[in-house]
This record gives sequence, structure tokens and C-alpha cells, in this order.
Amino acid sequence: MIRGITRFKCNECSKKFWGLAFEWRATALTAPLQCPQCKSYHTYPVGILGLGTGKAKLYKEIWESIDEDKNSIIPDR
Repeated sequence: MIRGITRFKCNECSKKFWGLAFEWRATALTAPLQCPQCKSYHTYPVGILGLGTGKAKLYKEIWESIDEDKNSIIPDR
């Protein structure tokens, strides 16, 4: 479900950017978006106040899940 537009921060390159907020697997969490600068999916929403200090730890499990999904895809030949 689309929730609106929110600001994200990349955990790899620290770039902040705006993007659509989608729910992550029917939870209250927002799905990470791909960073426009470094192309990493290790991003998280920074929130209304720009706070996000604890979110990187919270989103670590989501990033691991995304990394596993990307590694399990067999490329077309």
C-alpha cells in the first residue's frame, strides 16, 4: 500500500532523498527504496523530525532479507 511521500536516508553513502512510502510486507514499517546515488537498498525513512538513529539497526534485518532475495534470483541467459 502506498502511504505517501517521505524522506529516506542511505546507510551506505548517507544521501537523503524523497520517495514513495510503501508498506513492508504488511507491517507498519516502510519498505526501503534504492538510493539514487549509490544504488544500495540499505535505506530507511528518516521521519518527520529527521531522526533515524535507531532505525538503521531496525532495518538491518530488512536489508539482509533484500540481499538474500537478490542473491537467490537466477539471471536469465
